[in-house]
Amino acid sequence: MTSRIVFAGATAALLLALTACATPAADTVADDPTTAPETSATEPSAQAPAEGSAPETFTWDHLTSCHQIGAPVVEYTAGLTLVDEYFSEYEIQCDWEHPDPVEWEDLRTVSISFAVNEFVLTHDQLAMTESLIAHPDAALEALGGIAYSMDMQTAITGVTGTVVSVPGIDVTVSASEFVELPPLRDATAIAVAKQLLGI
Repeated sequence: MTSRIVFAGATAALLLALTACATPAADTVADDPTTAPETSATEPSAQAPAEGSAPETFTWDHLTSCHQIGAPVVEYTAGLTLVDEYFSEYEIQCDWEHPDPVEWEDLRTVSISFAVNEFVLTHDQLAMTESLIAHPDAALEALGGIAYSMDMQTAITGVTGTVVSVPGIDVTVSASEFVELPPLRDATAIAVAKQLLGI
């Protein structure tokens, strides 16, 4: 689980920095009642998006187990053991590791996680850092989403984490290097996340 924790921590720190830079200052509200008209609970907010303009909000209600979540990556998890399975209303975590690593090629890990998000980063925000690499995806962007990845080097192996962020949910697919299989990263990981989201 070390690789997953390192990746998650590094990504969280970068997202926090991007959020701080991108969050606008709160608008100043005038005390003059002529500039602040009253609204009732039955009236729509002036800041509410127009009907039909808000992107679809995704959920993971259809996912109930790591066995189900791991189905798209079964060739990567073959021979690995599910070491972490956590479900809550805020996140899902599924981690697989080799049960008894002896050789270098045994140091394999696969992690798929879901987390509630409050916003989706933009390409402009991603461009503020060289660590997060955007991956254009027309289907995701049509739904208000974005995909990006980040490489990390731990003490024992390299790890790539790919994030698919859509309104309501961030899906992160991270894995160490597999000698006999294509890397579980970028387009391959994006396809896995999209499949799990039903896109």
